[in-house]
Amino acid sequence: MVQKICALVLRSRQLSAAMPAAAIDPTTNHGADRAADQAADPADTNPPARFSPRAFVDRLIQSQILNHWEASDEPEHLKTIRDRLLYDERSAGRRLMLYRQICRAELSADPPPHPPGQATVPLVQADGSAAQTELLLAGIVEKRDGYLRVKCRIYREVFNLAWVDRQLDDLRPYAIWLNAWVESNYRDASYLLRGNPLREALDWMQKRSLDDLDYRYLAASQELEQLEIQRQLELDRLREAEARLEIEQRSVQRQRQLLVALSITLAASLVSGGITLYAYQQAAISDVRSTIAASRGSFASDQRLDALLQALQARDRFQQLRFVPAQTRQELKQRTQSVLEQAVYGENEKNQRFAHPGGALAAEFSPDGQSIVTTGTDRTVKVWRSNGALVHTLEHSSLVYDATFSPDNQKLLTASLDGNLHIWDCNSGRLLKKFTAHQGGIWSVDWSRDGQWIVSGSSDLTAKIWSATTGNLKTTLRGHKSTVWSVAFHPNSQRVISTGIDGQMLLWSIEGQRQRQFNAGASAVWDAIFSPDGNLILSAHADNQLRLWRADGTAVRTILRHEAAVINVAFSADGQRFASASADRTVRLWETATGRLLRIYPGHAATIRGLSFNQDGKTLASVSEDGFLRFWATENVFFEQLHDHPTTVWRVNYAAKSSPLWPQMTTITASDVRFWQRNGRPVREFANLSEGELYSLALHPTQPQFVAGDANGKLTWVDVASDRRQSMTGSQSPIHGVAFSPDGRYLAAVGDDLHFNLWRHENNGRYVQLQRFPAHKARVWDVAFSPDGSYVATSSTDSTVKLWTWADRARSRLQEQPAQVLKGTGSGIWGLAIRADSEQIAAASRNQEVRIWNRRGELLRQIPTQGDSGLTRIAWSPDGQLLAIAKNNSAIELRSPEGKLITTLSGHSSIVSSVSFSPDGQQLASGSEDRTATLWNLSQVRSLNFVEYGCRWVADRLQHGAQDFDLPLCGPYLDFKSKR
Repeated sequence: MVQKICALVLRSRQLSAAMPAAAIDPTTNHGADRAADQAADPADTNPPARFSPRAFVDRLIQSQILNHWEASDEPEHLKTIRDRLLYDERSAGRRLMLYRQICRAELSADPPPHPPGQATVPLVQADGSAAQTELLLAGIVEKRDGYLRVKCRIYREVFNLAWVDRQLDDLRPYAIWLNAWVESNYRDASYLLRGNPLREALDWMQKRSLDDLDYRYLAASQELEQLEIQRQLELDRLREAEARLEIEQRSVQRQRQLLVALSITLAASLVSGGITLYAYQQAAISDVRSTIAASRGSFASDQRLDALLQALQARDRFQQLRFVPAQTRQELKQRTQSVLEQAVYGENEKNQRFAHPGGALAAEFSPDGQSIVTTGTDRTVKVWRSNGALVHTLEHSSLVYDATFSPDNQKLLTASLDGNLHIWDCNSGRLLKKFTAHQGGIWSVDWSRDGQWIVSGSSDLTAKIWSATTGNLKTTLRGHKSTVWSVAFHPNSQRVISTGIDGQMLLWSIEGQRQRQFNAGASAVWDAIFSPDGNLILSAHADNQLRLWRADGTAVRTILRHEAAVINVAFSADGQRFASASADRTVRLWETATGRLLRIYPGHAATIRGLSFNQDGKTLASVSEDGFLRFWATENVFFEQLHDHPTTVWRVNYAAKSSPLWPQMTTITASDVRFWQRNGRPVREFANLSEGELYSLALHPTQPQFVAGDANGKLTWVDVASDRRQSMTGSQSPIHGVAFSPDGRYLAAVGDDLHFNLWRHENNGRYVQLQRFPAHKARVWDVAFSPDGSYVATSSTDSTVKLWTWADRARSRLQEQPAQVLKGTGSGIWGLAIRADSEQIAAASRNQEVRIWNRRGELLRQIPTQGDSGLTRIAWSPDGQLLAIAKNNSAIELRSPEGKLITTLSGHSSIVSSVSFSPDGQQLASGSEDRTATLWNLSQVRSLNFVEYGCRWVADRLQHGAQDFDLPLCGPYLDFKSKR
């Protein structure tokens, strides 16, 4: 079709040259008029204008191409161009935007008059970018005098600005609202997205290359939503503060009223005075109880710092109580102590500041660790001391997405979405330099370690390297097909890694040569950084993955543990650990060498955008769209948690000192057995032990061996050194308990078959079943040999513990009738433990009670536990001075043998399924249905002053930002005065 039109254009030019001037006079040439009429649109009733070949061709093009091109495009030409433009909706938007920019520039450059109100737009210079290359290959534009121009005016008329806008609207799920927002001159916030529509739009944009208008619209939507969230948070906090204030006011009012009444009453009668005192007591007691409840609520909602402050406040108010009945005082003492212990053991947040209304976007510690910078949607950059004190607020004219310190800590670089870079003096907050770096928004910046260079990444599809001293451009890194979201220097300052939202991840020399493209997949790569030694690259992906790479592009490890996109990553200064921030609202801490998850930090209320390690690696800072800057502790002196289990940790066991496996410990889940060092580092894992789920585990006392029992009644014996295995089947029912005799000759197993199964180790190295006899009337939960080997104990849901003794001195067989039946209170007994001297047996029952008997079957004591939660397991310390009691409410009670509560350990989030002391008594291990095992440092736990520790922990918070907390209790432990 187009070729035919071009032929007609040629004929018209020849005709125009051959015809005399009179021949084109409309009064003498009616044939030409008729030809023009025939070429005209049949629906056009207006008479043809004065005929000329140009007019003829213009009419022909208008009627046959522009108005009906899709129907008459044979052979296909325009359709092919259209299809090339719209191919792959993930990148079509960028091509259409570039083409629209070219069209606008040409319309602006056309001879006047321009379209009404149109400002002059510069022509688009050819730069060889990916988007320009795709547009050239589509055949719609060409290079002309160093600029991109539309090849043919026909193309510009067919694929005009209105057509481009329609296609963009079809691509955008939010087009109607965006257009309305633009028409309102970007002022009407009612057209911005919120809630699920915004989430869907953000998900949609992650795999697409968009225009700056889209990013501006979505950023404005996010800013508005976060502002509304913040308003709600502030409203909630205000309500909470008002509630506390009301309580305080009521308390003060009551006190005043009571003082007045007391004065009157003292003058009137002693009886009235007693009533007044009682009312005063009740008001004060109610205040303590409400503060305890507030602390528990904050802890449950992962606001751990608030929980600790409230726990200290509850303790402080309790200590101020006067004339309270002894029973009530004891109850409140236990409750305030319990909530304080919970808050101290579970504390992970050191400080917090509300940094940016509308949302915070980036955070970075200075190289010396003394300062931290944050950026936010409020168009400010804030510099803070590491203790949370605000130093500078640096105003910008546009949203600031990233900031970084110079290596000497003296300067600060900030990057904004208006394409400008700013360099500030850190000491004075004075702006030193500002220059335009990109045509699009700048999303990421970094400062080279040698201090000479700055790199910036932008939505204009480029990254650029600049002189840090002069601001002159060194080189432009071209190759990305979409927004460059992240840039980072190698520690040697000679290479740069850059990532894009289209999944590209590129390695460059500082001179601008592309050295490598990583096979990172199709999802957006939100961040990538080098390890401090430069040997590894860590990347964060929109598909919830973390990936570790070598610099040669070899994949080292992929970690899929976040529940939403990973947004930001950071290495500790020594490179031993790294952290990740995610849209799942958690920060996670990992071990670099193994990829092991070390800690999870919940607490933010929205997507976490930035994080950074302090120089010593002990503090991790994060910022979120909730506007908060939070400081996290990377170490916990009380416990180490093992996170990598796939299911419930059914049992935890330590190797005996007589075993070659000492000082290792083990955990068992439904699918594997794992060995760990006492510091929490993994040693070895055994999987595929059975077709059924694993439930129970026992370690051989003198050999590197273990036995695991499963849900199908099978026992699997494993030699750890050789991985040699033996399977033994004693029943078809789940095995809940297994135990070796102290000399390792015998193996006992109990479970749902209600029988006692005894196996003996033969000289050929294998185990043979020696006995099987009825043991209980209901499920048998546990079995244990006495340390002296003289008897075996079993516990059952039939509410009994039974002691079984040997039938002869050679200990060749057990008596099949129990020597003693130790009766509980009618509730099932799960946990069973025998003291090291074999003289006492402790049992934990489902009715919250611990019972202790001697070996003769005499009940020595009954110990009620706190709360109304059932008990699961129990363990004696090696010296017999401690009992560890596991509970259904996720807690562990440490008690003396006499029943005195020493402390309550809070570290799990679900039922505690197992407890075990290390043979040296320095550590306690616990397993839980929350899929973790926890290693408790007993020396730290037993020597702890909870009030002093808690007060020192919250010191920065009290001094900077927690003016609403009244804690005179902390006065003796702090360098500043807490208000009365």
